[in-house]
Amino acid sequence: QNQISCTAFLIQASMVHKQHALLSWHHHDAEHHGKDQTARQLFEALEDGSGFVALLEVARSWPGAGRDSPELERLLQRLACGEGKLAWRQFRSAVRLWRSLPAPDHPPPSLREYLLQTKAETWTAIVTSMAAAEAASLAAAAAGEVAWAQLFPLGAVGTALALLPLDSSSMHPSIKADWADYGPSALVNLGPGSRQALFLAASAAIGVMLAPAAPVLAATVGDPKSRGYGPLAVAALATGHFLGQAATLSVLPDTCVEGCKPANPRKASRSSSAVLTALGGGVLTAALGLAVARSSDRSGATRTILFSSGLLTMHAWAIAVLAVAQHDRGEPEPLQPALSPALQLLAFVQRIMPAP
Repeated sequence: QNQISCTAFLIQASMVHKQHALLSWHHHDAEHHGKDQTARQLFEALEDGSGFVALLEVARSWPGAGRDSPELERLLQRLACGEGKLAWRQFRSAVRLWRSLPAPDHPPPSLREYLLQTKAETWTAIVTSMAAAEAASLAAAAAGEVAWAQLFPLGAVGTALALLPLDSSSMHPSIKADWADYGPSALVNLGPGSRQALFLAASAAIGVMLAPAAPVLAATVGDPKSRGYGPLAVAALATGHFLGQAATLSVLPDTCVEGCKPANPRKASRSSSAVLTALGGGVLTAALGLAVARSSDRSGATRTILFSSGLLTMHAWAIAVLAVAQHDRGEPEPLQPALSPALQLLAFVQRIMPAP
């Protein structure tokens, strides 16, 4: 409890001076010619005097080969909601997205690429969490009952400490919303490598936090013959589910993913790519799981396999719908769909906690 209170205090008491700390790519027309040029300075250098920046100017100034990507123009148009120009908040989101995309070219992904990337990130998060939960369960079983009570607060603190900088460097911070404009430079300017490392740390901490639930699930919906290795079995099922989703996505025609969209592209995209890929993963997972259970003479695992496959399919569908919606808004941000459930939960906890 003291650990959680300490973390809440750190989140609530983090105060910074109001200065635009978000850094952007350098532009030769900017007044500030130093190495660290802020997004605000770049916006003021590109804006046309009306408080807006033309999409063409943003595309021209986009560094690296990413500016030649056909997806960049479409991304900026979606981000501008069809207005042909960006206000400060939209431009700020574009800079935050640029910082999160792979260097050195920072190319915006197509919808197919973004869906595959999101599914790989979700699979990584599940496998990392399950491996951490298994390790924590084995350590707690060896240490005694007192250790089980310490796993949840320890994992919760680790999750909060990893998610705070991840959220601060995202396009739309939810934990500290005021850091969208003003925030610590070390947090809002994280690069792709640092974000991926924190993503793995957050996934492992979530696994530690959920480890106390492993014995309960094993005694209710789990396989009695799993012998305490239930989290690793879930990780194996998640691997099969990811392979099924990737295979389904690879064979879907462009008309079902990102081409020839009707008047309502979001609805068409969700009803095709999100549903079909999730179902493809679920069918393959259930088939492989049942085949393994039958070959090993473990008929009691049938219910557990079907239940886990169903949960993985529902989770994959929800994450895919979120990824499609973000891409349709011009916000194909790496890691965000996979992190969204944990970020929203932490933001809710942060809002209901009393100020220190």
